[in-house]
This record gives sequence, structure tokens and C-alpha cells, in this order.
Amino acid sequence: MDQSRLQFGDSSIEVHHQGAHLSSWVYQGKEQLFLSRQALFEPAKAIRGGVPICFPQFAAFGPGRYHGFARNMLWQPCETSQPNLVRFELVHNKDTLELWPHEFKAQFDIELMNNILNMCLRVENVGSDAMEFTAALHSYFSVDAIQNAFVAGLQACQFWEKGSAFTQRQHQQPSELRVDQVIDRVYFNSPNALRLVGLESTRLIEAQGFADTVIWNPWREGASALVDMADHEYQQMLCIESANVQTPVHLDPGAVWQGVQKITVE
Repeated sequence: MDQSRLQFGDSSIEVHHQGAHLSSWVYQGKEQLFLSRQALFEPAKAIRGGVPICFPQFAAFGPGRYHGFARNMLWQPCETSQPNLVRFELVHNKDTLELWPHEFKAQFDIELMNNILNMCLRVENVGSDAMEFTAALHSYFSVDAIQNAFVAGLQACQFWEKGSAFTQRQHQQPSELRVDQVIDRVYFNSPNALRLVGLESTRLIEAQGFADTVIWNPWREGASALVDMADHEYQQMLCIESANVQTPVHLDPGAVWQGVQKITVE
């Protein structure tokens, strides 16, 4: 599987061309992203960990393929004049049109600024009809131990828990979200800035263009059901995903949308 690597300052990244999939970000010798030891690196298979791109559909929120097709397709690397940036492009083709009848051009930029990782997904409607889609940067963060980590900034947010009716909403009460069981939630209209706090590091996660945040950890029972994840690995990861789930993005012909997720190691 083709991949690109970039070193800049104290940071380095690795990106697989299939899915424009960021699989590693190392800052000062410490891996910031989770990648399962059992991840499958096979054609048309999503990689378990890193940052899969969910487009043009998030999960089962729509009639199309679960999490869309972008994470399974080959993106083309593009030349840039910036030494700290890699860029990938995916344009509609025969296969995408069979799955989703819209003409588009998607671009994914990954920029390194020492202790900062900036990701930007840009989608342009190059067709003659309006289109709608949901999307997410499905970021798997590495944690030393899930019991010692928490997410700050979601207090008072309204969320939906998988397994309940989508209209059945709850409110986040504690100021710190700690995970001690399986969690699969969409937080609606979430703050633009959240923090993942652990014993050894804190990461600031900022979003633009994404209205929602998804929090996911399969816990022991979920991990054991996944062939590409070891049973114990749920203890070393937490997904914090910048997403548009509740309200699809609407693009008229010629219009452009972009969503940004910026991660800072504090």
C-alpha cells in the first residue's frame, strides 16, 4: 500500500494513499494517534486507527455505504510548495458515481507545525446539481490508559447515544467526560474547542466547519467482535471525531465547503 511520510521539526507523519489515511503522528518521540496492531492494510479495506475520512456519509446516516467510500478509495498525492504540508485529491469517477450520483472534487491537506497538526477536508461541487453529504474526520487518539483520560468541554451539550431513537437526546452533565464502558455518541452543536486530558499529556482539539463531535470507544465487548482490533486495545484509544451528522452539508453547483480539525499538544 503506497504511503507518504513527512518530517518537520519535532513532528513526523505517515499517510496511506488509500483513503488519504493519516496513520501516524509522532511528536517529540510520542505517538499521538492510535493504530491497532491488527489493522488490515488491504485494498478497499478501511484501516483501524489513525484518521479515516468519512465522506459522503457518516455511519448509517443516509442510504449509502456505511461511513462513505472515501476511506476505501485511492487518493492522488499532489505537489505543494509548502515543506510542512502534504495534499491528496479524490475526484468523482465511474465507481463513485455508482455509489453516489454527484460530481465532486475533494482535497485533504495535512499540515505540520511542530506541536500542531492541522487537517483540512475541502469538497467542491463540480457538477450541475446540488448535493448533500455528511462527513467526519474519524480521529483515533492514543491514550496511555482509558481510565486515566477524560474529555473536557462538552458540559451541557446535547447528545444522542447509539441504540436509542435519534430524537431521544440527553444532556452532558459532568464537566469531564470519562469513559468506563462502551460509548458511541454524537454531541450536537458542540464547542469548537475540546481537550483530551491524560496523565502525561493534554491535546487541544479545535474544529471549524464541523458542527458535531462523535465520541467512540468499543470497550471490551466491542473490540473482541472486531477482527482488526485486539481485545485489550480499547484501553489505549479514544475516538474524538469532528463531524457533520445532524445537518448534512448542502452544496449548490460550484460551491465549496471545508472542515478543519486542528490538534495541539499542550
